Amino acid sequence: MSKDDGKQNILLESGTNELEVLVFIIAGQMYGINVAKVREIINLPRILQLPEAHKAVDGIFELRGKVIPLVSIRTLFKLPPNENAKADRVVVCEFNEQQFAFRVDEIRRIHRISWSDVGSPEEIVALADEPPPITGVIKLQGQVIQMLDFENVMNDLQPGLDTHGAVINTNPRLANARVMIADDSLIIRRKIEQLLREMGVGEVSDFGDGKALWEALEARAQEARNAGKPLSEYVNLVITDIEMPQMDGHHLTKSIKERPDLKALPVIIYSSLITPELLHKGTAVGADFQIVKSDTERMIKTVNALFNR
Repeated sequence: MSKDDGKQNILLESGTNELEVLVFIIAGQMYGINVAKVREIINLPRILQLPEAHKAVDGIFELRGKVIPLVSIRTLFKLPPNENAKADRVVVCEFNEQQFAFRVDEIRRIHRISWSDVGSPEEIVALADEPPPITGVIKLQGQVIQMLDFENVMNDLQPGLDTHGAVINTNPRLANARVMIADDSLIIRRKIEQLLREMGVGEVSDFGDGKALWEALEARAQEARNAGKPLSEYVNLVITDIEMPQMDGHHLTKSIKERPDLKALPVIIYSSLITPELLHKGTAVGADFQIVKSDTERMIKTVNALFNR
């Protein structure tokens, strides 16, 4: 199954707050991944082992001229190998401008759902001795689908993947800046906040999903109107991920840009899904900038440019 084969099924509209989820099985448990990350699904290829690789990395293989690392989800979760390992399927993904592959037991199907139907993983995480890396939970037709956090999995396997050796200098013009961040990953929110603080940003507010940021932004806009002051005295910039429960980044951006009193507010979409195929979605909803999460240097330059002008 190639990603191109399903183009007609991929969401063509932007800002609808929907996603398509590919469901797969690991040891009887259903997991999901956003179809936007999936390049194709293949049978188990011939693998070249890497002696010094992480134990969850089975090795590498070549596909269409690219060398791709293969990660075993079973090994990552400390589960025994599949009894019918030869029938394992491989999900080839692309995010943060890199390709990775993940070995799974079985592929089920694709479901189209709303981000508002994706719940918090807190309940599952609280019950587990070693919580799986999941960002959300979907209850569908009486079954529970756990959305795996593939970006953090790869960051753990390849530490420092998102730094790019960026040099951070404090900018005094950022001292009065007020920035709002939306990302469902606490780790990512802390990284962005630390980056902005080191740059000199005076106030950083972070939210776990787009809906929470939207509600806080509406409250600030109302406060500005009541006080007869410009919105810029309450918020100067929004930085948002795309994939988030309740309200995704495209829908959040569209909501901001459709409001006359908010549309001048700069929005940076900061996501692992900034690819040539998906850039048009951010453009369609009015994003001012779109930056891949691995490009810290571009984030620094963009924020500085916004406040220097």
